[in-house]
Amino acid sequence: MNSGFFITLEGGEGSGKSVQCSKLYERLMQCYGSQSVVKTREPGGSAGAELIRNMLLTGEVDRWFPVSEMLLFYAARYDHWRRTILPTLLRGGIVICDRFFDSSVVYQGGGHGIPRKYFDAIHEMFEDIDSERSFFPDRTYVLDIEPHEGVARSNARISQSVEQEDRFERIDIAFHQKVRHEYLAILDKNPARCVKIDASQSIEQIHHDIWQDLTSVLTLHGFEQILPLA
Repeated sequence: MNSGFFITLEGGEGSGKSVQCSKLYERLMQCYGSQSVVKTREPGGSAGAELIRNMLLTGEVDRWFPVSEMLLFYAARYDHWRRTILPTLLRGGIVICDRFFDSSVVYQGGGHGIPRKYFDAIHEMFEDIDSERSFFPDRTYVLDIEPHEGVARSNARISQSVEQEDRFERIDIAFHQKVRHEYLAILDKNPARCVKIDASQSIEQIHHDIWQDLTSVLTLHGFEQILPLA
């Protein structure tokens, strides 16, 4: 447990990541206590990263060039990693993160066409600088949903929210189809890390599917105090 356990939830707009992060956080706190489990998000998760979040998720669709957008996401991510995620993992805790680097690979890579080699170069730099612990998540759940349905869900949520973080939702549907295609490619290439979850199911069924997989994975990593499935 001295290297902790890092869980990420990924998926297109409206796939229900935030809801599932909260449900997973509540369940894991019952097992291990609030001092051992941290729930966070991207972009954001640290004071500096939250400032960058506002710049990335609001404003006009063409506010940033794709490369500028990519670099802003990684500036936020590194601050988040160093200030929130890595310290928790090094003390043996569990981190649940709503989006991480896979989102950059699919949105700025698959969606905007930035070649994968540039993401790999940044990841290698992060791994070299912070060699105490791998930058890669231990488990990633990809919540898969058809883009039209997901964007409609997300827009309905935004219409009831004070925060108008809708910059990505306003991009054309072809962009979101590319995002989904790239997520499916990541699932195919990373079967040991990534698990596909059908996000068209009920909230409770999605949580059940995630929890069923996670309990076995945590046991293999030495986390023994696990509550049974409801």
